[in-house]
Amino acid sequence: MAYKQRSAQSVVEGGTGAVTLTDGGFLLGSGTGAITVTSQPTNGKTLVGNTSSDPSLATLTGDNGITVTSGAGTITIGSKVVQIVSNLKIAGSSTTSTSLVDVTSASDTITPTSSSNDILVMFTWNASSTNVAGNNNEQYFAILRGATQLNTTDKIFHSGASGGGGDTHNGQMVYYYIDSPATTSATTYKLQQRNFSGSFTMTSAEINIILMEIA
Repeated sequence: MAYKQRSAQSVVEGGTGAVTLTDGGFLLGSGTGAITVTSQPTNGKTLVGNTSSDPSLATLTGDNGITVTSGAGTITIGSKVVQIVSNLKIAGSSTTSTSLVDVTSASDTITPTSSSNDILVMFTWNASSTNVAGNNNEQYFAILRGATQLNTTDKIFHSGASGGGGDTHNGQMVYYYIDSPATTSATTYKLQQRNFSGSFTMTSAEINIILMEIA
């Protein structure tokens, strides 16, 4: 007995109107017309609607701090800011040292989640210095990762000079630094200070420390 090859069954008869369908493609209705099919989507692609025509395959993209990572059967949406460590330290310290010394309590620790991520280090602090007559009044600060000084010069703040009598300078200072520690181990950042000379005393207090991991 000979068998006759049948043609595609029409949609109105409950069929697809197609003889073959693309492996792994999305099926799209076409009214009473034959079902159409998209190509097999690559990693991370998904259907995106279009008011005036059929939806199409597209890859999600990120902007304004949003990252999109596509894989086989996965789409991961995340922020570029991975974590934030923040502390406000009220206890400060005074020094007349002309060599860099640690500012009391001005340190904090972060553990990066990836060795390829950067750390944005932010210090804001209130400081005052009391000078004797006729001496330049300069304060020097340094940012350190462990024992490594990060800023190329430790002169961050300069307040002025006194004339015939002593004077006192007060102010708030801000310092940012983007570091690439290349590690996933706990990493400590700290603030150090020194004076231009031993003729005046510098006091630091109310220090705000923010460590931000950036992917």
